Amino acid sequence: MKQLGNLAIVAAKHKECLLQIHDEEVTVHVGQPSERKSITCNVWDDAYIDKIIAFLNFGTEID
Repeated sequence: MKQLGNLAIVAAKHKECLLQIHDEEVTVHVGQPSERKSITCNVWDDAYIDKIIAFLNFGTEID
């Protein structure tokens, strides 16, 4: 949950990104609708949220 604010900032600055938070789940949608990638995790999973942030910032792959 500590990284959730950082994710919100990064997502807001990303051109083709939609961040949804609902029922203790975070979902990030990236890309155009025809090629959209969706990534979901629990709001408490800071390690995975860090990976999502790295993906948005640098394009690194998520395990």
